[in-house]
Amino acid sequence: MRIEFFPEGNHDCPAILFYGCPSAGAMALINNFRLLAEGQQAEVALHQLIDVTPVGDIQLFATNANGRDGVEQLSDTVFRWLRNREVTDLARPVAQSHPSEGTRFQHLERNGRVDVIFSTDRA
Repeated sequence: MRIEFFPEGNHDCPAILFYGCPSAGAMALINNFRLLAEGQQAEVALHQLIDVTPVGDIQLFATNANGRDGVEQLSDTVFRWLRNREVTDLARPVAQSHPSEGTRFQHLERNGRVDVIFSTDRA
């Protein structure tokens, strides 16, 4: 699974793209999304998870702290994603899709100034 930042994104909205499903990295992300939602973890450095490879210098910290949902850009390559809702159910169908189904994706976050997208590939 790779994580990449696209400053131009889609419709002029910057986007963070997770891609490479199915994979162990996708399942690691989903497991950590669940731990955050259940309150078992307060913050996770998603770019440092085993089997998740950042493209370039991107760093994405997901947290369940109180505040407004969305992605905050802290610097050119560092982001904080405040998630107060469960995204596991959104990501799981993409992560478990079969390659013969073609490219599948799901927006995990559209609040804030940066979108988060989970996809089977980079296309």
